[in-house]
Amino acid sequence: ADALGYPSDQGGVWVCICGRPNPSGSGECARCERDKHDVFTLYNAAAIEKIIIEQDNALEEKERQQREEGERLLRAQQEKEKKKQKVRKRLTIGLASAVLLSAAGYGIYFHGIPAYRYHQAEQRLLLGEYEAARTAFADLKEYRDSPQRVLESEYESAKSAMATGTLTSLKTAQDIFDSLKDFQDSATLSKQARYERAKTLRGSGEYEEALQLFEEIKDYGDTQEQINITHYRWANNLMENLRYQEA
Repeated sequence: ADALGYPSDQGGVWVCICGRPNPSGSGECARCERDKHDVFTLYNAAAIEKIIIEQDNALEEKERQQREEGERLLRAQQEKEKKKQKVRKRLTIGLASAVLLSAAGYGIYFHGIPAYRYHQAEQRLLLGEYEAARTAFADLKEYRDSPQRVLESEYESAKSAMATGTLTSLKTAQDIFDSLKDFQDSATLSKQARYERAKTLRGSGEYEEALQLFEEIKDYGDTQEQINITHYRWANNLMENLRYQEA
């Protein structure tokens, strides 16, 4: 940060990167106390140019990886849409068959229709239409294992929200997992949602809110280390803003 230019050897004196002229026989700068050999080997124009090139290459590689990831996600989305279309086609065929069967008589009306609605709800769950599936299973009340499938629909909805990874979706996932309590691994996923949300908040500079969430799950994974990292980054941020006492 104190560099004013590249080092130079002017015969009787050598000039440090901090701008201080020093006698040619002096092994370190009289101002910044840098070693003369280090100054000329680490901070010459070629060395700095090499660092810049390496940073540019790293940036280009990161952009390439981001492009590839974007293309991968697009392909995955297209494949998912194709699967949905196939399931919808089967669902339509199933609906037509169920309507024909329902006309067969009284027994089918009271037993076939709930079975079809149950099947339809299952298909919606497979399609990722979690809210529609939850409503459909709830409407079936005690038919077969519908109450459990209501919980499963909510569980899958929460997992989908957590995978989205935004602050809003992570909060939604957290709330749903909290409401599911002991259903499958909801208690663990609730902690994971808080963990990811805290890291996202920290990344956007919301250090205090991030710490509050980390404190709620001290026993989860490397949370204690994440608490220390958050304090450290918060302090660095305060120093950068010249708030040294708070830092």
